[in-house]
Amino acid sequence: MVEEKKESRKHAGCCSCFCGSRWFLIWGTVVVLAVISIYLLRVLARPLVIESFESGENGWLVVGDAQGESDKPTYQTSGGNPGAFMEAVDDAVVGIWYWAAPESFRLKISDEWEKRGGAGCELFFDLKQSDTSAPFKADDVILSDGKIELSYRHESPPGEEWTSYRIPLDAMAGWVNKIGNERAASRAEMDQVLRHLSKLWIRGEFREGPDRGGLDNVGIR
Repeated sequence: MVEEKKESRKHAGCCSCFCGSRWFLIWGTVVVLAVISIYLLRVLARPLVIESFESGENGWLVVGDAQGESDKPTYQTSGGNPGAFMEAVDDAVVGIWYWAAPESFRLKISDEWEKRGGAGCELFFDLKQSDTSAPFKADDVILSDGKIELSYRHESPPGEEWTSYRIPLDAMAGWVNKIGNERAASRAEMDQVLRHLSKLWIRGEFREGPDRGGLDNVGIR
């Protein structure tokens, strides 16, 4: 009887060790997979192209009724989000002014779009304005390849502090083809425009009357 009890305890101990090892392996696998998932999410979320203006205005221009007779923005070395940023002063005459990306930046956007096949890309940027009263609606982002022009409205004007925007580069997200009778853009049109991007304008004016607008951290991810 004593020997049988000892044998029984021996088997129970082995079973306990086996179960403990099995759960250790399961939890170890879960932890490893979680770490890998977090790493991949960070890599995929990393900006593919970004302009933070730390080295200057880098060819960015202002189009429309701002900066008087000049199309050059004012380069501010501090006050951005963080660091340097671009600023423009509204002329408060007829029209809407926009930030216009230079060719060098547009080419980078097109290159990255082609490399990723457009999968899950989004345009991001930071904006601010000096006064939020008397807002009005207009196209907030305009893209063109010289033949097709697409526009997007995010319906949320920036505040007096920095406001961050993330715009899906997906035709189904609300992009409109502005050529002829306005209609919803197609995926083929979005792909065509971003592969041959000749215009990237980001709205800088959001209110009736004089104001100042700022731009920082433009890119795609």
